[in-house]
Amino acid sequence: MIRLGLPKGRGIAETRRLCSALGVQIKPGVLRYETQIDGAPVAIFLMKAPDIARMLRQNALDLGLTGDDWLMEHDVARQRW
Repeated sequence: MIRLGLPKGRGIAETRRLCSALGVQIKPGVLRYETQIDGAPVAIFLMKAPDIARMLRQNALDLGLTGDDWLMEHDVARQRW
């Protein structure tokens, strides 16, 4: 399963747009969704931007959308950008 971290809060507009493209409708209070892309299972987690960077560093997420400042602050390896 592909684990994808997307921002909530100020980044929610972009998250809604991406989730809509994936066929996922965001609901209030729900922070985890599952879908499939070309048959591959995808888990989507809505979280704060710094948490996305932290989880990328810990390899708890495969992909994430967050600012490069958070990636640098959490020492995420440049190869993961």
